[in-house]
Amino acid sequence: MSNNSSSTFRKENAHDGDILVGFGSGQSILVPFEVAEQMRLLQKRRRIADQESTLISVCGTVVGEGVSSVALGLAATIARDTTHTVCLVDLDWSQGSVGENGSLLDIVEGDAEVGDVADQTDLPRLSLVHAGAAPLADRARIANSEDMEIAIQQIAHDFDVVVLDVPALSSTAHALTLATLARESILVVRQGTVPIEQVQTVISDLGEEQVIGVVLNEISQRTPTWLVNPMVAS
Repeated sequence: MSNNSSSTFRKENAHDGDILVGFGSGQSILVPFEVAEQMRLLQKRRRIADQESTLISVCGTVVGEGVSSVALGLAATIARDTTHTVCLVDLDWSQGSVGENGSLLDIVEGDAEVGDVADQTDLPRLSLVHAGAAPLADRARIANSEDMEIAIQQIAHDFDVVVLDVPALSSTAHALTLATLARESILVVRQGTVPIEQVQTVISDLGEEQVIGVVLNEISQRTPTWLVNPMVAS
């Protein structure tokens, strides 16, 4: 999982009500209570996880909007608050993330099954599938392949809720393809970073019916995160 955003929270900053997610690598990432509450509000407003099976992508326009943190926050709160099994799928091949058991590419281009590569976190019902390392020249081909679509559908079959962590839509041409592998998308916008016209273009590219919610990420403000809600979900 990529964590190139300033909204990555760490164990030493933990407060009561926060959700701490530990990964097999020994890494732990904190989802602050305020963020978890915003994700719960988003779930209720958009009825996420109310369906028999949910496949949703989380994406942003540019790098650094906090997409990975929102994707983790959404996946973690669903796994924490419900009886649903949840899988967070990292789709950013530029990070070269490989788990203890392999990566998504082992399913797409190999003969691995979902259960072979999905890493269990220490949060019950939450698993993670790492992206793997795909050469730059091959990423568009992989993203547009039938095997990629089949792999995502296999993961969706094995878990109640699947959250796709998508790379920035403006950074790579295949990111839009990856975002639309899901039935629904949440768009993350970091306040003051992207012009509204660019956000509108992204929504148009995704399709207004595809975008079920927008998270306004205000992590960049100087006020300490424990004093304010760092995200506003709608």
